[in-house]
Amino acid sequence: MTSIYGPKFTDENFDLKHTEAGLLSMANAGPDTNGCQFFITCAKTEFLDNKHVVFGRVLDGLLTVRKIENVPTGQNNKPKLPIVIEQCDEPNHTFQIVLLGEGAVGKSSLLLRYVEDKFNTQHLSTLQAAFATKEINVDGKKIELNIWDTAGQEKFHALGLYTIETVKVPFLSMTSQIPTLLKG
Repeated sequence: MTSIYGPKFTDENFDLKHTEAGLLSMANAGPDTNGCQFFITCAKTEFLDNKHVVFGRVLDGLLTVRKIENVPTGQNNKPKLPIVIEQCDEPNHTFQIVLLGEGAVGKSSLLLRYVEDKFNTQHLSTLQAAFATKEINVDGKKIELNIWDTAGQEKFHALGLYTIETVKVPFLSMTSQIPTLLKG
């Protein structure tokens, strides 16, 4: 079995450390030999730092990890009881897109055209924010795009800073100054 990156791939970085139980880390046979295997830490394991790349954390189900940790083991630390993953869901392919920019520059028209394939030159101004969802197919996978039109509220600081800090989203910034910016 190989990973989506091929038989072996390089270490990304060692920024995150093995500081607690419930961390996901790449299993390897030495530097730059990552494959398709990972492990979950059951305690602080500093001796793994700078040797294995931490890439995630158990958010829900640490009790299950603890139950697996306590299964009796035999030769070579192999569990004496079968441990089976019965269900594994598809990863969530949902992306958030925020349209930032001044009011009355066409964000809502762009949104309407993309989501519903409609265009109206007499579009009413958006008040506060508008939301739309579009499902697309990329390489046989369904991708859901949640698109937020901010209605030019950024200049009034009406967008909570927490929204931008906690959500990793691509931004499309639109301004009525584009013709000026392109000329200058």
